[in-house]
Amino acid sequence: MQNVSILMAVDPVIPAVGEIAGARFNVRVASFEGFVSFPLDDGFARSNESSKSHDHWPSFAHHDAYPNPSTAAASVGGSVFVVPGPKQLNVRALHFEISEIPDETEAAWNISEFNDSLRDWMRIFRSWIGQWTQLPQSDTSESSLGVTKFLMEKNGVTVPHFLDGTFPTLFVGYELASESMFSAAVRAASAGIEVAPELQMLARAHLGLMRRDYRGSIIDSCSAAEMSIIQWLTNTFTVRYDASTAKKLSDRLNGVAALFKVYFASNGSQVTFKEVFEQLARPRNKALHNGEKFSGDESDKAFKIAKRLISETAPMLMPKDVLAAISS
Repeated sequence: MQNVSILMAVDPVIPAVGEIAGARFNVRVASFEGFVSFPLDDGFARSNESSKSHDHWPSFAHHDAYPNPSTAAASVGGSVFVVPGPKQLNVRALHFEISEIPDETEAAWNISEFNDSLRDWMRIFRSWIGQWTQLPQSDTSESSLGVTKFLMEKNGVTVPHFLDGTFPTLFVGYELASESMFSAAVRAASAGIEVAPELQMLARAHLGLMRRDYRGSIIDSCSAAEMSIIQWLTNTFTVRYDASTAKKLSDRLNGVAALFKVYFASNGSQVTFKEVFEQLARPRNKALHNGEKFSGDESDKAFKIAKRLISETAPMLMPKDVLAAISS
């Protein structure tokens, strides 16, 4: 029998409660089972002396080929910045212990397939964490400017500078990932249970907003709203009629405005038709068909309307709901 130990860097980091340090959960990746734990951060006491997690955060090689600018340099750089809160621990790595790989399996073991499985596991895991903390789980940097390196001479002294073209996004007032969130996300990823497609699309709209891709964010916000209403109507019509009739009725409706009218007539809503039409449908059509540019305020309004609507049609599952669904 062979055991495999894997340290995986977490980038961007996941702001979590300090109690997660040293926590250890059962995990299943592809056809292999084992454990995942959270290495201890410096300054945090071991929460479980019997835990096999590492004493400190592991060091990962930094691959930035560009020198750090001097204190005199002007630079714009970074990705997601979070304001540290009390008792916060930023999860920078996961330690996987994949156990009980039979010797005969190891001979034919395809590391590429395993890497793909591990990446897929991480994708699902982070999507659940992102839903509950409302923090983007991927890089929010906008790097369209590329890297500019230059030398500045002042008073006979030459100082190297560089602008890496990225713009940091600052988050304040986010929710720290709790142990129950990690437990539910680990089990959901191990069971292959995905976040609802409309919520994934809404998260993409949020990421586009953070990256200042306002046109793309508006399109994604509207798409997320459409997906959520279609799913709600399909479920409702299936109960009232049958699956075939439900599909025919849903297929006849095109666009978020038309979909919302039927939804509103069937269920009512705290969102108004005017809001849906003026802040979702119209901007989306202009963005998609006319290629118009939009401001951050317009994109933010579209995102918030979509989020309100989806909270009615597809309420987000909380950690206890996910755990209950897996256990049933």
